[in-house]
Amino acid sequence: MARNYTFDFMRGCAALLVCIGHFYDWNQNYNIIPSSFILAVDFFLVLSGFVISQSIFSKKKFNPFYFAMNRWIRLFPVFILCYILIAIPKILILEKYTPPNIIDLIQVLIIGKMLPINLGTNYVDPLSISYTISAELWVGIIIFPVLFLLKNKFKYILLLLVIAYTYFLMIHYSPNYMNVHSILLYNYLYFGVIRCFLDYSLGILCFLTYQKLKFKKNKTIILLTFFTLTTIVLIYKDINYNKNLEYLAPLLFSFLIFLVAHIENIKNPYICFTFKKFGEFSYPIYLIHPLLIGAFNYLKISPNIYSSMVFITICMIISLMIHKHYEKPLMNFMIKK
Repeated sequence: MARNYTFDFMRGCAALLVCIGHFYDWNQNYNIIPSSFILAVDFFLVLSGFVISQSIFSKKKFNPFYFAMNRWIRLFPVFILCYILIAIPKILILEKYTPPNIIDLIQVLIIGKMLPINLGTNYVDPLSISYTISAELWVGIIIFPVLFLLKNKFKYILLLLVIAYTYFLMIHYSPNYMNVHSILLYNYLYFGVIRCFLDYSLGILCFLTYQKLKFKKNKTIILLTFFTLTTIVLIYKDINYNKNLEYLAPLLFSFLIFLVAHIENIKNPYICFTFKKFGEFSYPIYLIHPLLIGAFNYLKISPNIYSSMVFITICMIISLMIHKHYEKPLMNFMIKK
């Protein structure tokens, strides 16, 4: 299966939605962007489950250590850069700054925000949204080696059990539907981890199903894709949407990804280039946008249509620069070493 640049475009759009959603939400402006923008995180994770499965299950051999290292190398460079850039102004501005202890620093280095260690610390993580990155890294490190060892029918059984159990936990115990991450369900289990297990499992199941039921691209696939995308927009576009429908989002995203996987890449080189760029800025923009929101707030620039356009443009430019001049070269260097 060749790289699907439509996935890159969708990932970039989801990242932009998170940026603009936080821009309004963190400024207590709740009547412009519906809070459903947080579901873009579930889209990221479902898509990650699908894409990583494509690379893992096509191999005859699997080394869990190399997989874990490669995932860490993929995520760490941008993570630590954004962490430092956001931490510096907070250290300079906050009057009562609590420095990290050695366990806090280890937790940062291993991107372990979602790991149940050092729970009693007073240190406040400056990169609060990194819970997604932490869950994505560590859930992947756990689930993929286990699944690789299982035969296909047992893969399906395990995934269905994980999906059923995580849905049960989310529906019955979540204090805020799907918008939970750094809240503990039990003493050592974050809702963000449960959410990631659910999304990853759906993405993996989606890929395994795609392998078995691969269809040729036709008008039916295109119409179903359009219908699914329209359904998602109609369900979650309103400010006062039904919050219970948030639980449906990962399933809808899984079906949408399954359909888009059948659509061949756009052959127009300009569109293909644009889609690729959306994929390139999606990760940096997700982590760097809190710093830019803080800068806008420091300059007392309130969210409106004009400031939003400027904010998004700056986010995209900086993120593309981070990818081109920092992320890609450093990641290539680390892989060679």
